[in-house]
Amino acid sequence: MSETFVPTNSLKETLAAGRLAIVLSLQAITTINIARIAKASGYDGLYVDMQHGAHTMRETTEICAAAINAGIGALVRVPYVAEHTISPLLEGGALGIIAPGVRNADEARELVSLCRFPPLGERSAGANAPQLGFQKMPKGTAAETLERLTLVVAMIESHEGVEQADAIAATPGVDVLLIGSNDLSGSYGVAGEYTHPKMVSAYETVARACAGNGKVMGIGGIKDDMDILRRYVRLGARLITAGSDIRYLMEIVASKAQALRALGGEIEADGRAG
Repeated sequence: MSETFVPTNSLKETLAAGRLAIVLSLQAITTINIARIAKASGYDGLYVDMQHGAHTMRETTEICAAAINAGIGALVRVPYVAEHTISPLLEGGALGIIAPGVRNADEARELVSLCRFPPLGERSAGANAPQLGFQKMPKGTAAETLERLTLVVAMIESHEGVEQADAIAATPGVDVLLIGSNDLSGSYGVAGEYTHPKMVSAYETVARACAGNGKVMGIGGIKDDMDILRRYVRLGARLITAGSDIRYLMEIVASKAQALRALGGEIEADGRAG
């Protein structure tokens, strides 16, 4: 007898419990093994960045399906909000959608309409779903289960989004407001200055909006400064995008190259001394 598959989204459960969750951004790696690598490395989730990366729809859904089997939550950042980008991802195994540049409640409602089943949204009920282990179940039960598993993430990346943060957070069906720190700081004309007063005020505004509406605050773009991250986690952030595959690979490769070049320099120095 086959083992019963229990549909879960551990990333969403971690956030619901108020614990800090960290996710790895994928912009280049396409192998499905990255799901288990992320899990073994201590991440709570990963997200395929289809906005800035070059993943195809097939590669993305395969990673999402592999993440389900690995017991880790997989999200996808879409390049733009549209049914033909979001629906295949949710049907293919994504446990959540990250929408870039959400500026107001109307855009948040459009996102929700594509990610949620009626009555909140207009998501179509498919016949099969990797998130359910392809188990047969009544349509109503399947939709209810998928609704419970799915995370809807609205990115705040402009001053307009900050100004409308409370309305976005109040939108039924939205789970997370994720601040895109790089684009947001650029919007304010202080690119990369994450502790500039304008940015501090923006983080505080989004934090209040999330706390007041029972939503999760997330932060992306700040990768190296733990003091800054600690500051905003204490402010209320619970979802952290902790860097990308390209960045980590380059850091490791560059470090190894520098070490080996130094070794070569030692050999040359020894040769000159001899």
